[in-house]
Amino acid sequence: MNGYVVDASLVVEYLLKTNLGHAVTHILEQNALAAPESMNIESLSAFRRSVLKGKMSESVAVDAIHTLSTWDIRRIRHRELLLDTWTHFRNVWAYDSVYLATAKRLDLEVLNADAKFASAPRIDVAIYNVRDTNVLAQLESR
Repeated sequence: MNGYVVDASLVVEYLLKTNLGHAVTHILEQNALAAPESMNIESLSAFRRSVLKGKMSESVAVDAIHTLSTWDIRRIRHRELLLDTWTHFRNVWAYDSVYLATAKRLDLEVLNADAKFASAPRIDVAIYNVRDTNVLAQLESR
């Protein structure tokens, strides 16, 4: 499979059509995408937080959730990834490590919008933080 593993930070940006979401549209729409199933719940949690803080309306969240539920992202059961997820417990949160395990399982790179995760030490999977305009330009030129 060619493509990328996408994490919830990037998925939320894309679904909410933020400036960053618009910037990555071509990359996301022209490549096969995968994510652990937990990405769905992480995304819902971000939508909930934004609605409760008054940063977006509930109707915007519902639209984003509908799009998420029908988006053709290959979802990998996180149960299958538990042992591989554990291998990075010293370097990243389990929430982040499950994306690494997914990428390793599928031999893909990870795209995200989280600088801390992207700069984690001693990771054996390529992680690209698309908030970095140089990284974004590099990915677009592929």
